[in-house]
Amino acid sequence: MAATPTAPAQPQTEQVPPTSPPAPPQQESQSGLATATAWNWNELKSRSHRFRHTWPAHATVPATWGAGALMHALDVPGFYVAAGAAGAYGVTALVRTLLPKLRTKLASRLWWVGAGVWLTVAAEIGATGWMQTLMFAGAGLAVIPRIYRYRTRITLPTRPRRQALTTADKPQEQAPDPYVVRWAATTGKKNRGTLPGSKLTQRTPFEYGGARGIHYRLVLDGQITREATSAREKVCGDFGVTIDEIQIEAPSDRRLNAAEVTFLDKLAVEDIQWWTQPGLNMETGVWRIGPFADGRGDAALQLWEPGSGPLPVTIIGAQRTGKSTLLRSAACEFKDKPIRLLYGDPMNGQSCPELLPYLPKNGIGLGLDGIKTLVECVHTEMQRRSHMLARVEWTDRHGNKRYGVQSYDHPGAHGLDTLVLAIDEFHKVARDPDIVDAVYDILAEGSKTGIVPWIIDQNSYVASFGGGDMLGLLNAGNTILLRNGDPSIARDTIGDVMDVYPHMIELTFPGGGHTKGCGYVKGATKRPVMMRIRDVDNLHAVLGGAPPAPITWLSAAPGETDTPSPTSPTASTDEHDPGNDTTGDDLPEDTPTLGDDATGLLADPTDIGQLIEFVKLDPAELAVAESAILPLLDGAEQGLTLTDLELATQMQPMAVLIAVRSLESKAEIKPVDEHGTRYRRARKAS
Repeated sequence: MAATPTAPAQPQTEQVPPTSPPAPPQQESQSGLATATAWNWNELKSRSHRFRHTWPAHATVPATWGAGALMHALDVPGFYVAAGAAGAYGVTALVRTLLPKLRTKLASRLWWVGAGVWLTVAAEIGATGWMQTLMFAGAGLAVIPRIYRYRTRITLPTRPRRQALTTADKPQEQAPDPYVVRWAATTGKKNRGTLPGSKLTQRTPFEYGGARGIHYRLVLDGQITREATSAREKVCGDFGVTIDEIQIEAPSDRRLNAAEVTFLDKLAVEDIQWWTQPGLNMETGVWRIGPFADGRGDAALQLWEPGSGPLPVTIIGAQRTGKSTLLRSAACEFKDKPIRLLYGDPMNGQSCPELLPYLPKNGIGLGLDGIKTLVECVHTEMQRRSHMLARVEWTDRHGNKRYGVQSYDHPGAHGLDTLVLAIDEFHKVARDPDIVDAVYDILAEGSKTGIVPWIIDQNSYVASFGGGDMLGLLNAGNTILLRNGDPSIARDTIGDVMDVYPHMIELTFPGGGHTKGCGYVKGATKRPVMMRIRDVDNLHAVLGGAPPAPITWLSAAPGETDTPSPTSPTASTDEHDPGNDTTGDDLPEDTPTLGDDATGLLADPTDIGQLIEFVKLDPAELAVAESAILPLLDGAEQGLTLTDLELATQMQPMAVLIAVRSLESKAEIKPVDEHGTRYRRARKAS
C-alpha cells in the first residue's frame, strides 16, 4: 500500500501584530431562568421610559375607587360632580375641533371622563352598602380595556435607554434674523403691511465688489413682482433706511410671484470710482461706465447696436452732479477709435472747460451761435452721408451686386467715423426752434449715417424737447438719471421700465462722502440699482500729447453750397441769453483759441486754467477777485477747493480759476494736494 504523501512544511513567518483592537470576549449565554431574573431594580429604572404609556391606565383604577369613597364620605352632591365632568368633556371636544393636531392626544382622555361620569351617577342615585361597592368596582373595571390595549408593553424593556446628548453635541439655537423678524412685523404683516403675507427666504450674506450685505429671495402672497419693486420706497420707510440701502428687483428666474431683496450694509460706490482702463467693447457696442451700488457688475450703455447703428444718450441731473464726468470718460474711451466727440456748450465753455483742449477745433460750438453753426455742419454731414451710403455697391450672400445700405453697421463702417454730438445745457439751446428742428432730424435719421446726439440737461422739459416728440426718441436709447429734485423726471423717462428714485439721492452718503456721479441707468443694463460713473483723475495723462485731428467733413456735391465749418467758435450774442454777451470781437488779440498747440501755450501743459482763457479779467477785476479769495483761505488750515471758493465768493468759475492761478504765481497760496484741486494760504499778505 503506497504511503500517503504529506504536505511540505510551511516556512515559519513572523507574527504580524493586528491593526485593530482585539474583539471583546463573548459573554456566556445564560439560561432562560437566568435571563428572566438577571435584571435588578437599577436596570428597570434606567429602562423605565418604556412604561410612559402604561402608567395612566394603572393609576386610574385606585383613583376611581378612591374618588368614589371620598365623595360619599364627604357627602359631596353628585350633581355638581356630574356638571363638572360634562363641562370637562365639552371643553375637550371644543379643543379637538379647533385644534385638529390635538385629536390624537386628547382621545386617550375621553375614557377617563366616562369613568368620572359613572362615579357621579352612582352617587346621585343614592346607592348604599354592597350595591355602591359594586358600582365603584364597575367604574374601576372601565379601565380594563385600556390595560388590555397596552398588555404587550408591560414587559421587560429590551432596548437600552437613549443617552442624553452632551452640550457640545446639542444643536445650537440660532438667533432670529432681525431682517426677517422686522419684515414679518411691518412689511409682511397680514392686512396691514405693504406686501401682506410676503416672506424673506434663502438668506445669503455676501461681500464683494466693495459692497457688503445680505441677499434674500422674497416669496409674495397674492402680489406680483412689479408690485414689490414699486413698494421699495415704503419698504425703506418700514426699516428706517435711505432708498439706496434696500434693493428690490425681479428674480433671475423671472417668476412673477417672487422678487430679490438686498439689504446693503456698505455701498460699493461710496468712494470715487476712477477710470483706469477702457470699458467699451467694440464688438457689441456695450460701454461699462461704473459699478452698481451692490457690487454686482457694472452699469453699461448700449452705444450702438451691431448691424443697426448708434443710439442716443440722455444725461439728466442737477447742477454739480457729475454730468460732465461722463463726457470726460467718453473722451478717454473714444481715443484711437473711429468715434469722434463733438461738443456744444451755450455757456461758452464753462460747463466742462477741462475737456475743450482735447476736442477737435472744428468740433466745438460755444454759445448759441457756435452751437447753431456746429449743428448745421453736422446736419449737412448727415445729408451728404445719406447720399453717399445710398450709392454704396456691395455683394450679398448670394453673390448678387446690390446698391445702397440701409444702416450704419459699426463705427468706421464705409470709412466713416461715428460722430457723437454732445449738447450741454439743452434747455438754453431749446429756445431756438431752428436748432431744435435740426437736432430732431439728427436724432430721428442720423443713426443710419453714424451720427447720434447726446443731450445733457438738468431736467426733462417736455415742452422744450419738441413737445415730447424728441423725448420719445431719446427714451428709445440710453438714459442716465443723476441726482435731481423732481420725481416726474424718472416718470417721464424710464418710469415705465423700472422704478428708480434719483430725486431721493442725498447730497452725501450716510457715512460721508459726496454722491457726485451717482444715478440710475437704462441702457445695456436695466437694473433699478444706483450706480456711479467712473471719473478721470488725470485727463492730460490719457489725452495729452499731439493735438486732436480735425473732423473730416464730406465734400459738397457739385452744385451744392458748402456749409461753413465752426473753426472759430465764439461766444453767444443771443439777445435771450443774459449774462453771456461777450463776443469774439471783444476778446484781446492774444486770447488763445482752441486748436492751438497746447504745449506751446504753457510750460506746464497740465495747467488747464491758463490754457483756457475765455474769460479775461482786467487788473482791477483781478484785484477784487484776489481780495475776495485771500480772506477765505486765512482760516482754512486744510485748504479750500475751487468749488468752495466759487460758492463763497459767488463769482464765475473761470474768474475764480484765473484769480487762483494769479495768486499761486505770486506765491501767496499753494496747492495742498498733488492734483492742485485744493489750496491754502502760503503766507500772510503784507
